[in-house]
Amino acid sequence: METGSAGSVAEISGGQLRRLAAGTGLAAQADLAVRVLHEMTTPWNTRAAADLPPSDVSADGSPVEFAAGIGGCDPSVQFAVEPMTADPGPDARARAARAVMARLAHRGWATAERWSAVADLFLCQEATGPHLAMYGAEFSGAGLAGCKVWFYPGCTGGDRAPALVREALGRVRLPGAWAAVVRHARGDFSGCRPILFSLDLSDRPTARTKIYFRHYGVRPDDLSALLADHGFDAGETSAFCRLATGGGTAFSRQPPVTCLSFTAPGGRPDAATLYVPLWVSAPDDATVQRRTHRVLSRLGVSPVLYDRCLAAVARRPLADALGLHNYLALRSGPVRHRVKCYWSPELRHTDPLPRYRTTALPGTAHAGPVPQVPQVPRGLVRERRWSGP
Repeated sequence: METGSAGSVAEISGGQLRRLAAGTGLAAQADLAVRVLHEMTTPWNTRAAADLPPSDVSADGSPVEFAAGIGGCDPSVQFAVEPMTADPGPDARARAARAVMARLAHRGWATAERWSAVADLFLCQEATGPHLAMYGAEFSGAGLAGCKVWFYPGCTGGDRAPALVREALGRVRLPGAWAAVVRHARGDFSGCRPILFSLDLSDRPTARTKIYFRHYGVRPDDLSALLADHGFDAGETSAFCRLATGGGTAFSRQPPVTCLSFTAPGGRPDAATLYVPLWVSAPDDATVQRRTHRVLSRLGVSPVLYDRCLAAVARRPLADALGLHNYLALRSGPVRHRVKCYWSPELRHTDPLPRYRTTALPGTAHAGPVPQVPQVPRGLVRERRWSGP
């Protein structure tokens, strides 16, 4: 089902963001949130997403993603965007990424010091990948909580990603964090690949540096064992994964993601987060909604806020297709779990296919991501590709 022909990126995503802010009780921040979104998506936001190259932000290729904290934390709304250009080449994308940072700094919404320390590693002449950077912003009841950037360590080739992460950590005065990165990957960067290097665009002492990993060939129990080192309860982690995916084989079709967050110079992670992909193991978003209710019930979280947020983003009946839900995230805390949901605005189409699968078992000489296949709308593909309730 094609969804992107009814308006521009700014018209559609701006409306969704306003409704999402209202749904989380942050209507007073809606104008500011839309202004920041508009600044990050200028000048291409006047075009329809279908007229732009596919983005890496959302599973259907939309250049925007929304998220909200739905349990265990104060209400918040965030979005992420990829600076787009008509030319999908790395040179044009690098210029677009630099222009966004300049505008955010000019508006006083972000500081560029940490960005400047590492930007030349990722926005470089040697970059070959189509995706180089994403930007995001988060809003709370107090206003703009902060902006952030995500860089792609695989921009010059997947094999060089660990080395770029290590160099970047040193440049932001976190050289000790590299040991934690190696431990998290169990020394095997073929099965646990660093995919994003993220910075809070702030000069505050609490500014975070995050490393995101994609995990190949893993089961829920493998993730439970890995995250137990970061305060996750093994049983709860396994249950979270199985309930969110319907107990099927989602991870064999779409690898999950984890994230380590650092602030202290000693290099010990402050927090870890698990991201479970939701767009590959259900017949439609109504099914994903029911599964998410089960997850929240197990965690003792009311589904009311989640349902309001989902209704704010959706532009079609949930049972008509799949693709609104990108990820469900779990972060373990000292007192309670924090849950966040990530949604696609579906600016291009519904029913996105799996991405970043492997050509061989992790650890073998030929392990590596399958190139991203073209995303095909449901109108052309009706395969049955889910299992479980």
